[in-house]
Amino acid sequence: MRKWLIIICLAGATATTLWLRKTPDGDTAHQEQIVNHCLRSLAHGDYETRNEARVALASFGDSATALVVRALDNRPGIFDRALTRLGRHVSWLRFDPSTDHQLRQRAAEQLASKSLCEHPAAIPALIRALTDDSSVVVEEAQRSLRRLGPEAAVPALAQALTSRNKTIRLHAAEILRDLGRDASPATPALLALLRDREATIRVVAAHALGNVGGEAALNALIAGLTDKSPLARAAVAFALGSMGPGAAPSAPHVRQRLADPDTNVRVASARALWQITGDATASVPVLIATLNRPNAWDSALALGAMREAASNAVPALINLIQREKVPRPLREMPVSAMALGQIGMPAVPALIDITAHRDARVRTSAAIALGFVGVKAEPAIPHLVPLLRDSDADVRRAATLALGNIDSGQHASALIPALIRLANDEDIFLSSLAASTLERVDPEAAASVRRE
Repeated sequence: MRKWLIIICLAGATATTLWLRKTPDGDTAHQEQIVNHCLRSLAHGDYETRNEARVALASFGDSATALVVRALDNRPGIFDRALTRLGRHVSWLRFDPSTDHQLRQRAAEQLASKSLCEHPAAIPALIRALTDDSSVVVEEAQRSLRRLGPEAAVPALAQALTSRNKTIRLHAAEILRDLGRDASPATPALLALLRDREATIRVVAAHALGNVGGEAALNALIAGLTDKSPLARAAVAFALGSMGPGAAPSAPHVRQRLADPDTNVRVASARALWQITGDATASVPVLIATLNRPNAWDSALALGAMREAASNAVPALINLIQREKVPRPLREMPVSAMALGQIGMPAVPALIDITAHRDARVRTSAAIALGFVGVKAEPAIPHLVPLLRDSDADVRRAATLALGNIDSGQHASALIPALIRLANDEDIFLSSLAASTLERVDPEAAASVRRE
């Protein structure tokens, strides 16, 4: 009984699906099949096949846009999705959906092409595609709207910010954020979006206004520092920082956020205050206090960006470099090593101290950081040379690259052979780094490696 009930339900669902589908006339259906075939061929690995598909699409003239728009709008309905899922488990049920995300992705891509983009249906279709269930299609639609350029896309995107659909508002704001100052005609709509009921949308609106700039955006962002959502407050602070000295009137308000109850807001405000005023005095202690978090990369990167002005953070970053458990520091750069390298000379004595650390990963990170410092880390050379014979291969590699950036030629007898060995390493990334370093240190030796 249950089996027959399932069969009846499936049959009814299939019939309903077919009935709900808009069946075009014969000529249109044939054209749709050709266009869909062309769209799929655009993803083919063969260049000639892709070129032939473009030529075929262009041969349809103005009607091509309408057919491509139809392909983009043709999304699987609830019954299509249900039957597709059931088809994976019921061997005798064959159901071929009329669309898939690859087809819609290619359709979104083509609506930005020169032959189709001028049709009045192209941009509205791309805006509608922002609600597609597939993130691949959404990203392609966003890419196409960017490709169309500000003059064509910004008016439609500004209108999209007023949509009742929050997904459209979010993705449209993301495009305007990426357009930067070119999105300035959409400023009034972005100002309204900064009061959206969705915090994630207010976050994107804040970033967009920071990129657009202007007095209206500045005043709205200052007001946004008191947003009830920590995510939005952090985004507003970040946006004000991205405006740099031009956001000077916001400095007193950003300074108040250094005592915000949310850690992310404090970090964003500390960096923003330094970007706006150029003074790291108040920011560095706030960032140091947040380095004990499990994911403190943003604090470390902010301190590194402040360079020698963040010298007071060296002890805390040295502590962090010993806590960071990066499996392969040479390939996944520890942010603490990067920050210490950017701080430069003030970090060198503390980095020298940990070149003899018992943990090979710490020794590797110390060598990487000293390499970032460059010639100013010359006092570390006597401590790096012994690492060329370290028992750990990554330590030897890091020391070799660091010495190549630091040494002025005094230790060439030890460094050149190490660089030659590393230039022949199986790791292509490391071998290329060693080869470029060797080219600078000893061009003749580099030439011998190339001959090999």
